[in-house]
Amino acid sequence: MQAEQVGEIAPSVLVTLPPGGKVLASHELMLYKEPSVKMQRRTLRSLGVGMGKLITMGALSGQEEAYFLAEFEGPGHVSFSRDRGGEIRIQTLAPGESIRLKEGHLLCFDPTVHYDLEVLGRFYDPYARTGNNQGGWIYLVANRLTGPGTVVYQSNGNVLSFALKPGEALRTSMASLLLSEPTVTLQGQLLGQGTTPLNQLGLPVLNVYGPGRVLVHSGL
Repeated sequence: MQAEQVGEIAPSVLVTLPPGGKVLASHELMLYKEPSVKMQRRTLRSLGVGMGKLITMGALSGQEEAYFLAEFEGPGHVSFSRDRGGEIRIQTLAPGESIRLKEGHLLCFDPTVHYDLEVLGRFYDPYARTGNNQGGWIYLVANRLTGPGTVVYQSNGNVLSFALKPGEALRTSMASLLLSEPTVTLQGQLLGQGTTPLNQLGLPVLNVYGPGRVLVHSGL
């Protein structure tokens, strides 16, 4: 596929498909397509995601993307958008190269790219509201994409990129993580916990350890 960004304030990606060319995306992200472009639903089972993982991820995610995608076949043009501001990144993955993209940011990808779902971690957030009105567990769910092929995704706001060396680390919020390579390790932590009622909860943060590339974004 050939992909290019269109617009700046709330950008979209325009994909050009040759005859027989295909692209995969969540069907609800389609902005428009030409009549010559065919569309059909693809289950994640058909993409190689196991049933046990689908059930688990569906419960954690609650989004249709945890079960289904749409396949578009050319010739023609099709456009995708998440209807919000932020940077669009078009990345070509080499054979065997993988990225872990936080759920809710994938726009589309080549059918040659292997798609999977992954839980990056489970972190306790004392401010999360659960059924008993107490803190709860936050799950970081990601789309794991492995080349060869092109992947398109969108951030919330601007993107900051870090290439961490072995032993290097950075600290961010859980909402700010956008993408990490599989070599990167993530660890949740509560900062500033005290003994008084005002500060015993602490502040949840995400520690990120190299080696590997990490993207964070400025919007939430």
